[in-house]
Amino acid sequence: MDLLVVDSDQAFGELIRQTLEATGLYRVHAATTAADALDLAFQHPIRLAIVDLEQLDTAAEPWLGSLRLANPRLSVFAIPPAGTAESPAVKVDGVFPKPFYLPDLPRWVSEAVGLPPEAVRPVPFGPPHSSAERQSEPEPEWLSEAGQAQEALTRAALPTAARAVALIRNDRLWALTIPSDSALTRNQLAPLISTASDVHSRGSLTRFFRPPGQKEDFVAYVTPVSRELALIALFGKETPLGGARRTGESLVYSLRHPHEAPPVASVIELPPPKPVTLEPPPPKPVTLEPPPPQPVSPGPPPPKTVSIVLPPPKSVSPPPEVVLSPAPPANEEPLPSAAVRLPDDWVPGPPEPDGRPSWVDRILDSVSPPPPREVPVPPGWPEDWVPLHPSLPGVEALLEERVPTAEPAAESQKGPDMEATVKAHAMPSDWVPEAPMEAGRMPFLDARLPVEAAPAVPAPVRLPLFTLLVPRLPEHKLIGELAERLQAWTARLCLAWDWTAERIDVQPDRFEVTLILPPDEAPAHALQELRDGLSERVFRSFPELALDLPSRRFWASPSLLRAGAAPPKSEIDAFLRGTRLAQSRSTAG
Repeated sequence: MDLLVVDSDQAFGELIRQTLEATGLYRVHAATTAADALDLAFQHPIRLAIVDLEQLDTAAEPWLGSLRLANPRLSVFAIPPAGTAESPAVKVDGVFPKPFYLPDLPRWVSEAVGLPPEAVRPVPFGPPHSSAERQSEPEPEWLSEAGQAQEALTRAALPTAARAVALIRNDRLWALTIPSDSALTRNQLAPLISTASDVHSRGSLTRFFRPPGQKEDFVAYVTPVSRELALIALFGKETPLGGARRTGESLVYSLRHPHEAPPVASVIELPPPKPVTLEPPPPKPVTLEPPPPQPVSPGPPPPKTVSIVLPPPKSVSPPPEVVLSPAPPANEEPLPSAAVRLPDDWVPGPPEPDGRPSWVDRILDSVSPPPPREVPVPPGWPEDWVPLHPSLPGVEALLEERVPTAEPAAESQKGPDMEATVKAHAMPSDWVPEAPMEAGRMPFLDARLPVEAAPAVPAPVRLPLFTLLVPRLPEHKLIGELAERLQAWTARLCLAWDWTAERIDVQPDRFEVTLILPPDEAPAHALQELRDGLSERVFRSFPELALDLPSRRFWASPSLLRAGAAPPKSEIDAFLRGTRLAQSRSTAG
């Protein structure tokens, strides 16, 4: 029988699924969303749906209508909010109050689906001794001593898949074993110790548990071992609840009987089956009787005779005479015509000796040739152009030799048109117009203008720039961690502004750096960005320095900035003395 559990809490839905499947009576399908639940309802013959309506991610009433379309015999039981037993506003077949005791759930489900009470049978998961019987028995001596209990617990847990096993005595950790491949620690089991304190009065407990600091749930089984001892066993979340209970009970038995194997249910031998002889039943006599005669009903009346009078035939005129065109001569082939349909069994004859039929030549002769292509005539020289100076005898011949001609054209491009164009563009160099004319009338002038080469642009020169910064207060020394951070901050600023730091030198009384700036970077702008960026980072990392500098300017106002390499040390010392002297004068004034 198929059941459906719909709950947004995946761990709680998995707990219900494992509890019901442990009975062996149901196949339980779990879903966390309304859409997944509908898909499961249409894929499987769901008999009962257990739905947490409070956690449903859609409107309940239309969704329940769609759910019942999958199976009209489907029953819906709702789980109301915790602490209330009121029926929900939508129509359901029953209510399972929350929280509920898990062992009662199989009995409620069997009543909901109409199974008899004896169908819900307990599922054996361990030795026949119950937790109450174990508490009345005396405690073994080896469990009363911590060292022996630890040894017995380690030996019992070794062949199991438990992630951690612990013994609790009077709310105190008595023994603990954790496999080497487990990610659990001793402190993560502390929340379960309080759970084990009342297990003697409440009985064994199986639940999902997420230890502090872990990202996945575990299956925890807590059960009493004796009147003062309790066992805690943690398994992976993929372990069924029944499997966790069976392994936990086997651990308890191994602790109480370390030299015995856990009891195994006795095998019941069934008697051999009796041979069954299958004999075919005797054939029954079959009597064939003819069917009773059926009365013949009278048929339809005979059709009436109808006389039809035909009109006299009309006179038919002879078809019009068809005049055929005369056949072509025997030595000529007829012209093809679209109106004449060729016979279906026609095949072409052998090709003509010259390669094509004679009627093709007759068609080509009847077609007039296309008009000749118009050759553009180049424009002649304007009639209002006259020579600037009268030419001397023999000058024309010299000019023809000096006038540059166009590049020779390819053989495929040469022709009378090309030669005429070249001759028309060859003009005397001393001819000028009598009056100014528009540029549109002189397209040849653009072709004769020399193309000036673009002037060569020299590559930008990037010169080094030396910068010297001095702390504003003399007692602020650039040493230790501050000196190391100044070097790292300068490298970050160079990366941000596309600078190149050739040299960084941090001295207790000054900060020297040589930069190479981009061509479009102003040195004054780079110096200001360097001063402000370093000052901001100094006060952010060393806030105690800001007590003496409310202006939040770490560097002194005068800065040494020069192009090229670093100046000699005498010039740097002179700059430092001048800076401190100017500060003392302003303070005295």
